[in-house]
Amino acid sequence: AKAAEIWKPHLTLTQFHSENVISREDVGRIKRATQGNMVNWNGDVWSTNQLSPNFMGLLRLYDYHLIVNASLLQRYKEVGIRAAYWQNSFEPQILGTNPGEACDVIFLGNMYKPHEGETKAENYRENLARAIKSLPCETRIYGRGYPAGISEGESLYDFAKTGSLYRGAKIIIADNQYLDAVGFASDRLFMALASGGGMLMHQKVEGMEQYIGLKDGVHYVEWTDVDDLREKVAFYLSPEGEAQRQEIAANGHFECLSNHTYVKRVYELRVLLDSIPSRKLTVSGMMIVKNEAPRIMERLNELSQFCDDIVVVDTGSTDNTVQLVKEFGG
Repeated sequence: AKAAEIWKPHLTLTQFHSENVISREDVGRIKRATQGNMVNWNGDVWSTNQLSPNFMGLLRLYDYHLIVNASLLQRYKEVGIRAAYWQNSFEPQILGTNPGEACDVIFLGNMYKPHEGETKAENYRENLARAIKSLPCETRIYGRGYPAGISEGESLYDFAKTGSLYRGAKIIIADNQYLDAVGFASDRLFMALASGGGMLMHQKVEGMEQYIGLKDGVHYVEWTDVDDLREKVAFYLSPEGEAQRQEIAANGHFECLSNHTYVKRVYELRVLLDSIPSRKLTVSGMMIVKNEAPRIMERLNELSQFCDDIVVVDTGSTDNTVQLVKEFGG
């Protein structure tokens, strides 16, 4: 908030996932300091947190709340919060030509306990990793938290290494632990496609084509459960499926570099912001005060969170009420 007041930005873009990370008062300060639009983005599922009354109270101070979990859009519409779907992209370091050690199938993902909203058992990732390791082909698992003998290392936030590992594989597997969330996929989706490596096989995401524009069988291959995964891996590693696998991998790579860059995301944001009606003064707060120094600042902070201007009429205070109002900007 202090930085915003010094800088007075034309656009403020925050990434708050719950009401526990910043106070409503500080969001109000940021809004007053922002000359143009206020936007928040949540790049995770977080269904419960994003629909809590306190968090939605924060969101009412924003011009837009952008999300990657489209399941929440209807609820925001019902309560009058302007929200839209806005996805992630890939890190530039993922690009390159150097392939990692060759393998048929690779899976990158840490094993962790389920978060709020997950629909799978606690050992879901371990079971998936063991199933992948049992495939009758050359497989590699990378990630932390697995029992000994499953993972060969990790590449979390080492995007150059991740790209290299993906380029060494024929098939890249990605999973979805939030089967009830529409349109949700982590940035691993875009990392895999942008790497220029193997064909992506992604677990079913409801709304993948509608919200992200990726088509099953064109840009990637969808799988539902472990049995389905085994069958499709076997086909796309076979001589009959090789040409199709290479074509899908090339299509996915081209689609990602064309339509899922950060430059594209900025353009999408600009279009969203241009659709917002010009801001007008719609709510004024008025106080008639006298000797209210003990509580005037608290009231001003409260009003400033939803009022476009505040009128204070002092009727003869003998304490420092007037000075406090002036310090607030009056």
